Amino acid sequence: MHWSTGGPWSTAPLTATGTANRWHAYIPAQTHATVTYWISAKDDAGRHAFSPADAPTTVHTFTVATRETLLAEGFEGAATGWTHGGTKDEWQISTPLGLTEDPAAAYVGSQFAGTDITGLGTALGRYENSSDTWFESPAVDCSLSTGVRLTFARKLAVERSNGGAWDYARVQVNGTTIWESSSSANTLDAAWTLQEFDLSSIADGQKSVKVRWTLHGDGSVNYGGWNIDQVRITGLTSAPAALAVGPNGGRGGLVLHASVPNPAFSRALLRFELPRSARAELTVFDVRGRRVRTLVQGTLTPGPHEFTWDGRDGEGHAQPAGVYFYRLTTPEQSATRRLTLLR
Repeated sequence: MHWSTGGPWSTAPLTATGTANRWHAYIPAQTHATVTYWISAKDDAGRHAFSPADAPTTVHTFTVATRETLLAEGFEGAATGWTHGGTKDEWQISTPLGLTEDPAAAYVGSQFAGTDITGLGTALGRYENSSDTWFESPAVDCSLSTGVRLTFARKLAVERSNGGAWDYARVQVNGTTIWESSSSANTLDAAWTLQEFDLSSIADGQKSVKVRWTLHGDGSVNYGGWNIDQVRITGLTSAPAALAVGPNGGRGGLVLHASVPNPAFSRALLRFELPRSARAELTVFDVRGRRVRTLVQGTLTPGPHEFTWDGRDGEGHAQPAGVYFYRLTTPEQSATRRLTLLR
């Protein structure tokens, strides 16, 4: 077997597994890498075979990466950055009253987002006639991610669309519809169901990704509408395991490691290494660039260091769930990484 992570090819012999006609070889463990490999074989008569057949012009490829949470929302708190609107908008984040086709309880916790879950307007517990409403996530930074996925729990009740002339529900990502309710039959979920969508063709490498749930009602017949909970957007990070940037953009000896764990539920361990004694500052920022907390500011010895962020600002206030950045700076270098805080 011949393999590479972008540099020269390395080789490893295949050995018998003990099962007839099965052989194996091992590639050393990787953290963040795209691995390419091909296999060659030769029999006693000197005949060769390759996999793929035209290797090494064509090779096998796989990616080793960490799936990180880019957005996590269970609607138990303020749901910062979420918006809604439209004609006869009745989207709510609340504890339900169990009206009509609405769920009697959240999928997780006590609250969720949905259309009229406490009894609004004229069609109590149902979306209104002649309505066009939407509910949208905050912008999610997927610029360092591949294989982006969306998951959420759904309990949906909507009349069939009849080719778009009646009622319909849609899920859209940056204006592109990735799912639409049936044209031929009413969609009436009996219970919460988990939904998963591959967003890689739309979201991979994008700086701003927004998910929108929409609902259209015609002039008659209405149902309970959208109910959503536990929204997650995840992606495979393409960032290296550690990062250091010098004043001229070059790599250096300063190393900033990924936080542990990521996502963090209450506290995150931030680790780094200094090549020499230096004055260093480790600071946590929110997505707007606001300084949340400085964890260390002073002269440190060479070698590894670690500090814990407990999810609070400098005044001891707990910070909301979301994406944060932590930056390590010295007079010569700086490095920044991202972490996700869950509540």
